Amino acid sequence: MRQKSRYLIFIPIFIMALFLGACGKAGKSVSFSGEEPKPIIYCPLDHVELEEMPVRPIIVTIGNSPGARPQSGISDADILYEIPAEGGVSRYLAVFYHGQADKIGPVRSARPYLIDIAREYQGVYIHAGGSNDAITYLAKNVIPYINQINHSSGFWRDKSRKAPHNLYTSSDNLVQELTAKKWWQKKEVQAFSFAEDVSLPQKTQGDIEVSYLSSKVRYTYDTEKECYWRYIGKEKCIDENSQEQLAVSNIIVQKVKSKVLDQEGRLSIDLVGSGEAYFFTKGGFTACTWQKDDLNSRTVYLLADGSEITLTPGKTWIQIIDQNTNLQYEIVAEQAEQKDHKNGL
Repeated sequence: MRQKSRYLIFIPIFIMALFLGACGKAGKSVSFSGEEPKPIIYCPLDHVELEEMPVRPIIVTIGNSPGARPQSGISDADILYEIPAEGGVSRYLAVFYHGQADKIGPVRSARPYLIDIAREYQGVYIHAGGSNDAITYLAKNVIPYINQINHSSGFWRDKSRKAPHNLYTSSDNLVQELTAKKWWQKKEVQAFSFAEDVSLPQKTQGDIEVSYLSSKVRYTYDTEKECYWRYIGKEKCIDENSQEQLAVSNIIVQKVKSKVLDQEGRLSIDLVGSGEAYFFTKGGFTACTWQKDDLNSRTVYLLADGSEITLTPGKTWIQIIDQNTNLQYEIVAEQAEQKDHKNGL
């Protein structure tokens, strides 16, 4: 009887072992909860893996004259633009989607073409004052916006800096203001294409230089880290918050035409239509074209076959240049050729 009892105990244990062994094949775990595996979510603007999709972008105008440097929060933006402005200086437009910063600025004034770019992202535009044309444009309610001049809540002045380069805000402050205005609502953002193994047909050597009238932006490629380090002149371009130099995965140079509007040197820049563009990533280069169908469409960058360019995951700087901006880069080839795009050439 004792021997029979041992067999009776052994048989169910043996069956259970077989069952568990079968469940463990190929290293797969079995869930009996009935829950579907959580899908992987990537930011559509830089392809960073996220736990959940952000609500909507916040787009901030940031100064770039010498008194505005170093800027704060720019390393936390998903995408950054640099655009010609009056007096030969350039201005930044920082797109924050999943990126957040405790200090963003210095916040500067609006221009119509900055608003045009902000409209692409279904976001909320942040600025402090603006040209007459920009204020008239915003009054048409083409995009939700906060103008610090008549809405000071959420902004502060940094006493260590001189006006107008001392106005700042933060991601938390802006979310609070947008929530109060009932603008903090989910919006769908059109995604860029990304891949880890992007390979462009030509390779560059040396620096990539984008020379606005009053400043020269320089990118140096780091083959080990597979990123471009950003400089302004001979100085490292740093984020004041972290004191670290800015690194970027992709550089897009978009060529446009500008026209001086007034004695202040304010510009008109038409961003609808199409034109030449240049794409740099992982030490490679290709010429392409930009295309924007209307003011609410995202600008797309197209290869010769009509397909959209594929970005390397990470930060992207979009350098918008006009006929007064000089772009220089050097291609590695059997006979290396120096490219100098100046005055529309």
